[in-house]
Amino acid sequence: MSGARAVAAQAQTLLFIILLSNAGGVGKTTLTRIFLSIFEFARIKPALFDGDQGNGMLSVYEPEAIKLGWGTTPSEGVAELKKCAGNHIFLDVGANTLASKREIGGTIDAMIVEAQKMGYRCLTVLPLTPNKRGAAEMLIQLANALPPCE
Repeated sequence: MSGARAVAAQAQTLLFIILLSNAGGVGKTTLTRIFLSIFEFARIKPALFDGDQGNGMLSVYEPEAIKLGWGTTPSEGVAELKKCAGNHIFLDVGANTLASKREIGGTIDAMIVEAQKMGYRCLTVLPLTPNKRGAAEMLIQLANALPPCE
């Protein structure tokens, strides 16, 4: 494949971008909004999932975001994901979501696996703040607990 064709093919790849950290206040929603602004500048309207049961800040800024509570089952999450097929997708995961040991942990895993089956390129963004002791180690553990993502 020529260089121009390879770039065009890569540009058409659908993205499933998960912003994740068990810590609060590290910038997950802020980064989601920055990425969203870049997409909107390119006239691309991605689907949005708000996985922050506590604050739901993404939903405050983007009321059309689909809310995923801690009790959302894997089958429910996958069904919602499939409704968004053909769009780039962002999942803003709230603080302590995976530490909650609730259904949402398996739901996020199932959504990643399903997105990969659907041909999505799955990217995980793990924001880190240097003023939280042990945050880097926690993020490494968190990343290793997920299905493989970039």
